[in-house]
Amino acid sequence: MDNIFQRTTGALAKSPAKKKDRPVRPAVGAVEEPTSIATAASSGRPRKHFERMASASVLLADRHIVYLDRLSADIRARSGNSVKRAEFIRAMIAALEESEIDLAAATSEDEVRRMLLQHLSA
Repeated sequence: MDNIFQRTTGALAKSPAKKKDRPVRPAVGAVEEPTSIATAASSGRPRKHFERMASASVLLADRHIVYLDRLSADIRARSGNSVKRAEFIRAMIAALEESEIDLAAATSEDEVRRMLLQHLSA
């Protein structure tokens, strides 16, 4: 059986590195600071997360979006800090991971909700 990952078009010429892929040389006499994960990005906002992240689309009911947006607005009004919807969702998942709640027996969304409410009210 042939290797499906093997090139079939022969040796391809390597394309030259793009400008953004080339290392940037510091100016003469400049002192280089150590690069951290947070400052590794060359443009845009500094990174907040120090673990690998993947984008995932999550379908939420309108009432869930309204709830998260109102909660975010309340936090902003009280503290001046902004908390995004994704941050709420990540925090809830992280708390669930750290808890001892075993949801493996759940067979539906309603059952997961019931089990969570049972543990939260205990």
